[in-house]
Amino acid sequence: MNYQKPIDASTRGIALIGALFLLIIFTSFSSTITHGADAVSFNLAWVPQGSTSGVLVAIENGYYEEANLEVTAFRGYGGNRTINELDQGLFDFAYGNPIGIILNRANGGHTRLIGVINDVWPAGLCYVEQERQPRTIEDLQGLTAIGGAFSPVHELVPIWLEKNGFPQDHISLVRVQPDVIVASLTQGRAELAECWRGSDMPLMKKQAAALGKTVGWLEYRKFNLDIYSNGLATSEQMITERPEVVRRFVQATYRGYQFLIDYPEKAADIVHGRYPLLDHDILLGQIEDINELIIGPDLAERGLGWIRANKMARTVELVTEAYGVEGSVQTADIFTNQFLETVDEFSGEDIR
Repeated sequence: MNYQKPIDASTRGIALIGALFLLIIFTSFSSTITHGADAVSFNLAWVPQGSTSGVLVAIENGYYEEANLEVTAFRGYGGNRTINELDQGLFDFAYGNPIGIILNRANGGHTRLIGVINDVWPAGLCYVEQERQPRTIEDLQGLTAIGGAFSPVHELVPIWLEKNGFPQDHISLVRVQPDVIVASLTQGRAELAECWRGSDMPLMKKQAAALGKTVGWLEYRKFNLDIYSNGLATSEQMITERPEVVRRFVQATYRGYQFLIDYPEKAADIVHGRYPLLDHDILLGQIEDINELIIGPDLAERGLGWIRANKMARTVELVTEAYGVEGSVQTADIFTNQFLETVDEFSGEDIR
């Protein structure tokens, strides 16, 4: 098995020291401290960007403060590591993905998705249109795609190819450092590159445009990869011991994402104002991507974030196959919608 295991007890002390270091170095975006507020931490899974701007906007706009929460956001270092740190209690909430949660639980972890942000899988294979214009998977034959060293592309793409009737070696996959992907593609050193809406795709497009090029992509989702991507995650301990804190956090966070939908340019201004080194145009492009990715078919009835059991079951099936997960991971253990339901605090009844 080649998936990442949760942090074990022998390394937890080192991880805690690392987390304290992050507290000192990377604490840069927190809500106003309110007397008596519940203090919680949020792992962004990467650097601040459009995908997690709903949380950052909720901090700046005072949505957490109104929910009697003091939220501090920290930069993160990748999906599986983020979930493992969450499981070990180093953070209270995180921008997590089902892959990390499934692998964590397969190794005895206790994390859950408590609301989806990317209702659709946001990834694909990007290419420079002046060099090639593949329109189907068949057109990719013999090409080489680069992806981050620990990216799920290396596990999911071979299974994706098989499910579409192609051999796993239909294209070649090469592991590279994430920070060279964009330049390698736009400067012609790579034929294909993994790309993600809400993250590096706006950067790719901007850098390509500066070179007089345009970027196209082949979206996995349009070729039989209909699974969930990132959302809000927490631990079973938080759900059991602090359920009302979880509820308030979830509902205030989706207020932040609703603001992104309603006022994307203002949202970009808010995040850029706190992180002025970010490129404003790229940030706005990422936010516009997220605004499309977050809209699911249950929006009118359930609101943002609702997770459908049948789609999560497909996600679990694909991930367990791609990563060679041994043992049984139950779909019902991966997620819960309980904190997305609007409940009358006096009657306990759903008032939606």
